[in-house]
Amino acid sequence: MPFGILFMREFQFLWENIPKSCPWQHPECIQCRNICRQCSDLLSQAQYHVASARKIIKEEQELSKHREEEREALRQRHVEEQAEKKKKKVQKEELAKVMMEKRQLYVQKAKQIVLAPEPEERKSKSKVRRINIMGNFYTTFFRFNLVLS
Repeated sequence: MPFGILFMREFQFLWENIPKSCPWQHPECIQCRNICRQCSDLLSQAQYHVASARKIIKEEQELSKHREEEREALRQRHVEEQAEKKKKKVQKEELAKVMMEKRQLYVQKAKQIVLAPEPEERKSKSKVRRINIMGNFYTTFFRFNLVLS
């Protein structure tokens, strides 16, 4: 038990148990009563300060808890953003890889077309064939017209 409470109880006991023969105005009675009041006042102040300190401590703990929750949420958001960035980077790399493969395939096909010998026979046959077809048309047309006239 704190000393203040013990002293207050002692002086209160002394003040309450003053002999009946002692007058109220006796210096010892007055001093005892004053000390008892001072102890009571100090005890009330101490209780107020203790309650105030407990309230401050509780508020600080709540604030600390709130800050910790905010830090955790921020850290979690940061982790999610990092994961999202990593995922986008992987997708971008995969897309770049696919595009590079398509480009290489296109370059290979272009090289094959450029390096492949052009078949002369096919071109000449197709031209001759066109000429023959057109020649047949003209000859047939003119023959038909000549027969008619």
